[in-house]
Amino acid sequence: MPYQGWADGLYLVKRASPEKGVDHYAVLDIGNWLGNAYAPYPVVVEMNTTGIHANWLTSPWHVVAKATDEGAALARLQQALANPNYALFGNSCEHFARYITTGKRESTQLQGAVAVAGIIGLIIVATRAA
Repeated sequence: MPYQGWADGLYLVKRASPEKGVDHYAVLDIGNWLGNAYAPYPVVVEMNTTGIHANWLTSPWHVVAKATDEGAALARLQQALANPNYALFGNSCEHFARYITTGKRESTQLQGAVAVAGIIGLIIVATRAA
């Protein structure tokens, strides 16, 4: 059943995490694709340092993208549940949510941080060489 104008499906969502200075990512389930006991309410499935959790949608989230193949996303969720351990460089909340919704285990935030660190490193090397 659509929720506030959003079609049923699985969505990649994010919200600011001011205490950490980054965004927190999760998967929004509208229409009970995950067969969750919380149905018929929208559910947010997220990973944090204590594991993978599903909760009712209670706070505002920004929709980043909609999963184009919910069946494949459900299969990827089952795979992700086999490894619920948080790891900043390979299994963070963004890695988890993007993997479920897109099939790519990546973190744009981590990629950006690595790029900035690389640029700073180049500047340091260039100024020492001058």
